[in-house]
Amino acid sequence: MICSACGAPLSVLKCQYCGHLNTAETDQSGDAESEALEERQYEIDSLKSRIEKLQGMPMPEAMKKKKIEILEKELMELVSK
Repeated sequence: MICSACGAPLSVLKCQYCGHLNTAETDQSGDAESEALEERQYEIDSLKSRIEKLQGMPMPEAMKKKKIEILEKELMELVSK
């Protein structure tokens, strides 16, 4: 577990570093938020990588431009959430 106040690793509910009393509910919601944030960041990084790869691919420019526009639109939707 990780302290919801300072982020220090926990072996008991009371943080030995900052003294914050953590609860199981706090830790679960923090973990869920953290996982959702990590997943969103992974999707953003993945889209950026796909855009970079497309720019170097040998294909007709019109097709490349359209695919990049689609990916950039998806990226903007993720970033704006």
